[in-house]
Amino acid sequence: MLENEKPSVEELIRRCLDSSFESEDEVGNTQSWASWEAICTLHEYPSDKVFKSAKCLLLSHDPWHRARGAHILGQFKFASTPLRFDALSAALEVENDERTLTSLIYSISHLHDQRIHGKFVSLIVHPNREVRRAVAMSIDPKWGDAAVTALCTLISDDWGGVRDWATFKFRISDVDSTEIRQFLRARLRDPEFQIRAEAICALAHRRDLACLKQLVDDLRNMDILEDYSCHIEAAHELIGCGPDDERPPEDLCAELLRLYPQYLT
Repeated sequence: MLENEKPSVEELIRRCLDSSFESEDEVGNTQSWASWEAICTLHEYPSDKVFKSAKCLLLSHDPWHRARGAHILGQFKFASTPLRFDALSAALEVENDERTLTSLIYSISHLHDQRIHGKFVSLIVHPNREVRRAVAMSIDPKWGDAAVTALCTLISDDWGGVRDWATFKFRISDVDSTEIRQFLRARLRDPEFQIRAEAICALAHRRDLACLKQLVDDLRNMDILEDYSCHIEAAHELIGCGPDDERPPEDLCAELLRLYPQYLT
């Protein structure tokens, strides 16, 4: 192949299959990088052959091949969203390999199609924690009460990786209810710092002062925290200033104490 010649679909498919489930988890694995580079190239490849090849992979007996078919279809730009949704959702209904199931959930989430909501909700109690995390990352609170209830279940999951994502989904959403706030308040006591930080920010976004004491306590101990971006965002919300406010944490803390003294005594 000439230096500037575009690789064929067949060659790119071969490259994307060169990796494996195991190597995906290996930090710095160059084979995995090359494989994902091929997948990203296929996403931008204007050929119906890509869609047909990915659909064939979804029907493979090899779970790794099915996962790669999902990875390709999730963000392939040259087939309609309904066509990709139909192929991926059909595969999801019959998938029994936990690793491929996770890949399918992530890939379908790129389509932002609420029709998959019922299937996602059915997986919130799946025994595999990676599957549950994928669901937490993929459910949108705006999908309605069932979606909110599902995320409230996930926000109390045994694994921090699931709780973190469920809490984050409420942090970036405007959906609000008494139930949501109750579950977020419970995460203020989470044993994992990042989850507590997400809960503080989510509650501050809702102007819920239940987060105030933990926020001020943390702002007073910024020197022992690795990442306090959630706390700064929460302080900005409660003070009413914008993200361009560059006051240091100690000044934000002083302002919170001035504004809300009755909540901090």
